[in-house]
Amino acid sequence: MKYAVSVCMLGYTRIQGVVCFDSDTKEFLEITPAVAKRMIDHGQIKGIKWKNTEDGVEFVCDTENWNQQDIPVKTACGKFRPLLNDYPGVQVNSMYTVVRVLDTDYRGRLFEVVSNKCCRVKITENNLRQLATITTIAGCWITDDEVKVADGVIYENRMASAKEEAVEAEIESCSTDTPESKAAETMNDIFSTEGLGGDGEDQSSNEGEEPVAEEEKAVEEEGEPDSDNKDVGLEEEKATETDETAKKGKKTTSKTKPGHGKKSS
Repeated sequence: MKYAVSVCMLGYTRIQGVVCFDSDTKEFLEITPAVAKRMIDHGQIKGIKWKNTEDGVEFVCDTENWNQQDIPVKTACGKFRPLLNDYPGVQVNSMYTVVRVLDTDYRGRLFEVVSNKCCRVKITENNLRQLATITTIAGCWITDDEVKVADGVIYENRMASAKEEAVEAEIESCSTDTPESKAAETMNDIFSTEGLGGDGEDQSSNEGEEPVAEEEKAVEEEGEPDSDNKDVGLEEEKATETDETAKKGKKTTSKTKPGHGKKSS
């Protein structure tokens, strides 16, 4: 949400833009009249309205919804004047707007106010009433009985009891019924053994055993050598041994010649 704190003008008729306080970024922004007009139509700026005139777009104070009785006009560097009212004998350079209300344990209720001079401060209710006697404060209605804030003022409860309740609510939100926990359970089911068909381990074991089974089948199909082939092989081995023995016998006989025995006495 943005809150108008001043209007920038050249002279008394030509509007340059609007200065707003952004509650999200805690910054003071200058926006053009076209952007300000569009944001007012969408309810994003509090404190001013716009209307068409002969000179173009004109910004007026939102007295009904925001109690903006007046707003500063920035005419030059560091120079401000009121838009609507004249304050004889009093130079009013700063006007304030309530943007947030805080309930605390140590100081009670605090009101955060911003000014057209980029001031942002938290004050108590007594200080707010004293400030209202010397300048204009928008965003609230101050009476003898209470201070009623306008619709659009941010409220924060910073009391200890509120913090405990927030912690308990956060713990409850982390229960198993949350969408995150359900999503986690679904993912676990998908990637579990049952989610893969219930035979993930069997498949892995079978994959490792398939080559062994194929080799065994191949051996069975080939079978053992025939008995005839075995007999042929044995006969060939015996024949080879016989030939070798015969060759050795021939060599020994050739070395021993006839008539060369021992002499007779």
